Parts: sequence; structure tokens; C-alpha cells
Amino acid sequence: MRNSYFQVIKQLDEFVSACSVICTLEDLSLYVEKILKKAFYIENTEFYLFDPAEDRLKLHFSKGFTNNFIISAEQTVTKRHPGFVYHSGNMLYTPDTLIEGNMNINSAECSAIVRSQLYLPVKNGDQILGVLGIADSKPNAYNEEDIATLSFICSMVGMLYDKILNQTELQRQALIAKEIGNAIVISNQKGEIEWVNDAFTRLTEYKLEEIKGKTPGEFLQGEETDPKTVFLLSQAIKNKNYLEVDIVNYSKSQNKYWVKIQIQPVFDTTGKLENFISIQKEITKEKEIEQKLIDG
Repeated sequence: MRNSYFQVIKQLDEFVSACSVICTLEDLSLYVEKILKKAFYIENTEFYLFDPAEDRLKLHFSKGFTNNFIISAEQTVTKRHPGFVYHSGNMLYTPDTLIEGNMNINSAECSAIVRSQLYLPVKNGDQILGVLGIADSKPNAYNEEDIATLSFICSMVGMLYDKILNQTELQRQALIAKEIGNAIVISNQKGEIEWVNDAFTRLTEYKLEEIKGKTPGEFLQGEETDPKTVFLLSQAIKNKNYLEVDIVNYSKSQNKYWVKIQIQPVFDTTGKLENFISIQKEITKEKEIEQKLIDG
């Protein structure tokens, strides 16, 4: 089933090296199909990834199946072994379907009689993102080394797919943020600015290229900015906590204004901090009215 050890290592090395340039779902599917084709002799393949937008497993490529099977694969996937593996997160291997009577694929749907079947979950940590299924006409077609190698590939695929999903969601949020009136800041784990929307530029008069890599406090705070509030903001960043506060800031031309800031930490599926998203709503008029009421 597998090519020589040297060939497999070479293909895995190429796959790992390509990880940095795999940025789209199309790229990912092509690379997986490529490595399976080059590193292994696989007669039948079905590769699914969960689409959160459509809330279902989608077939991204297959090999050795009839057109009728391909057409119905996604509709029947939850009732077959791929569905079991996706929901349980456990590998499913049938060394010989004739002995164990556990055949999941009808031989009429394949180019040859199926004797061995292997289904592996595509994971990122504990999160299950898809299923890789392979089948062969020979019994006992997959040994421990084959399964370990394919499991490694599935883990790499899970990590890359999770990255693609997060990028897609961040891009979607960025497009929404670009159109709304509140100022939006996306910063890294240290609180250093990575992206701001147009509303932030209108409010502060600072463009992204002027402030990227800086913390907002380096250029927005001034004489009437409350040090206690600044401390609360720094502690929220340090402790990776959510915070909502009102603060006085200053624009590039030193116009004073009030904003209500919401800082939200964003974590990945393993609990690691990825970045912070800050939503800033200008409340200068509200504060002026509040002060007039206080003054009587």
C-alpha cells in the first residue's frame, strides 16, 4: 500500500514544507490528494471536511468510486463509517471485511471488491474537523506504520484547516467591522495593533501604517486620561481578560473625546490566546450631557 520508506518521508517533508503556503481550502484539498497519490498506493479514497457554514460534512475529493456513490456520498455520510468516526473521534479499521462482516462500502460502488477499510478522524487537538477514508481490495492492507503516517497527515490537515477557518471568519468579521460606525482594533497577544477599521481612522485621525505594531496607549492617551483606567486596560491585556471601560482619548490633532471600550480576548481551540478585538464607541456627547446634569 505504501511506497518505500524514503519516498514517504520525502513526500511528508514536502507536505510539511508546503504548510506555510497553504492558505485556502482548495490548496489544502489539492495537497492532501497529491500526497496520498504520491506516497501511497490507495485504491479507494473519500475525504470529508466539516463545513460550519452549511453544518455538514462535505466530500472534497474521492478516488475509485462510481458516479452514483459520489452523488449520494454526502447525503449518506452520517449513516456510514465516516459519520461514526466524525462523531466519535475514533479511528475505525477493518482488516478484512469478509471475516468481520463490517463492510461499509458496497463493492458495486468501487472499481474492485473491498477487503480492507480504514477511516481516520481529521483533528486539531480535540476538535474533529473531518474524516479520511481509504479502502483496498487486499485484506490486511494497512499496517501500524501506514496508520501512524496517515494519522500524522490527518493531524497536519486538521491544523491547517482550523487555520483556514479562523482566517475566513476573521476576514468576514473584518468586512463587517469595516462597514460599521464603531472603531475596531485587532491587536496581537501583547496588545500591539495589527488592524484597524475606517471608523477608527475617522475617530483618531491615525492611519494603520502610522500605528501598526504600537499599543493604543502610546498615542491616544493624554493629560485628562485617567491613570486608573489605563491600569485596568493594561491588566486586562496582561491577564487575557474581557474588559469594558470609559476613557478619555486624544486624536492626532489633540481633540479630546470619550470612548466606551470593550476588549475581548480571542482564543483558539486549544485555549491559546490568538489576539484581542477592541470595539470603541464614541460617547463624548453623552458624557457632556452627564456632566451638565451633575453641574446643575
